[in-house]
Amino acid sequence: MLRRQTGHDQRIVELEQYSRNRNIEIKGVPVAENESLPDILDIIGCSVEESITEDDIEIRYRVPCKDTSQSNIIVLFCSRAIRDGVLEKARKMRLSATDFGFRQQAPIFLNDQLCPALKKLLGTAVAKRKTRDGALFEQGTVKSSAGKQSHHADIDKMQ
Repeated sequence: MLRRQTGHDQRIVELEQYSRNRNIEIKGVPVAENESLPDILDIIGCSVEESITEDDIEIRYRVPCKDTSQSNIIVLFCSRAIRDGVLEKARKMRLSATDFGFRQQAPIFLNDQLCPALKKLLGTAVAKRKTRDGALFEQGTVKSSAGKQSHHADIDKMQ
């Protein structure tokens, strides 16, 4: 019975994540009075040398986060190919708030938007392990790969 429940829970997490497969989460862009999210996306597009047009985006909005002085930006692209192109180039860049006209040198991060369960799992994994090239490793070593971890039980098994 427990195995079936775990399988159903895992399937729900997979479906929740699949529904976010065209999304990017942008962290670190300070909230400004009278800000324009299309302008922010234009700056990101120019910075990563990837054109982002209004036709490429279904919706964009800010969401609150734990730090009440910040809020992340969620962008839903029309296709995964466009999203993947932007993400690939953004991961090679070091964006900062100064690129958007702010005084502080705070970093800006573009990442996949994770569902709540996977976001919690990532936090647990990061607290316990180092990562490199998408693989988890034991703390202090990069020789023994722990493989793909997709459930809290997998993380708990790690030493």
